[in-house]
Amino acid sequence: MKKVVCLLIVLSFVSCAFEESYFMTIEVSQNPKIIVIDGRFVEFSEIQNAYYFKTKDLDSIQKSKFFVKLKYEEGISMGSISIITDELRKLKISNVKYYETEKRR
Repeated sequence: MKKVVCLLIVLSFVSCAFEESYFMTIEVSQNPKIIVIDGRFVEFSEIQNAYYFKTKDLDSIQKSKFFVKLKYEEGISMGSISIITDELRKLKISNVKYYETEKRR
């Protein structure tokens, strides 16, 4: 019985470790018109296209796990952040994780 319980515990940890995360990273600097989405410099107007490209092959369960990592530089105006969050709200993305990064020199 102990072996079965131990095996179930190990399997649950392994399945959690390999669960895929579905996310898109948006990085904002002092110029909110130019942003970085998943490592590519794009214009602000391309957020919607990037979202659709990233989620086009996801099923409904995967889409429910989808989130956005919004990275912004220390000291950036909240106006720049709110512009992007408003755009994400239009896309019905409610799961946004905010990360403040050090200002680039």
